Amino acid sequence: MKKGQVTGQVFIYIISAVIIGFVLLFGIQAVLKILKTGCDVEMIEFKQGLEDRFKKGMQHGVVNDRPISVPSCSNFAEVCFVQLDKEAPPSLYSSRPLIYNSWEDKVEANVFFIADGPELFMYVKGLEVKNPFWLCEPVVSGRISTLRFIGQGDGILVDQI
Repeated sequence: MKKGQVTGQVFIYIISAVIIGFVLLFGIQAVLKILKTGCDVEMIEFKQGLEDRFKKGMQHGVVNDRPISVPSCSNFAEVCFVQLDKEAPPSLYSSRPLIYNSWEDKVEANVFFIADGPELFMYVKGLEVKNPFWLCEPVVSGRISTLRFIGQGDGILVDQI
């Protein structure tokens, strides 16, 4: 083999390595983007499913204590419900300042899914919670199974099982 041929082969290997590196980089970015989009879709479907569950559950006398399955990509640690037409208890500030501030500022959000990262908030019209007018329950193994929703006709009462 001549000296010029060895240099040419080294050049081809370097160019090949650079091209493979770019393909891998852009491929990984595309896969991560697809996974994020899938999680976003899962979260939207989750929120719509909850809204439907609350609307159907408002009929007087309807009791729903089926567990709520939480999207696997969410990292939700707990769900909290507040009754906005009551005063926020000061004790809530020390344990859950975000919920307390939202309640005090009259933000239209009364269901809070608390997570390590981004959180999900939503408003359910006519939501009632027994005294002290707020309730937080943990998400265990991707499920919330300790809640009961009782239809009040014009609203829904959230209680522990």
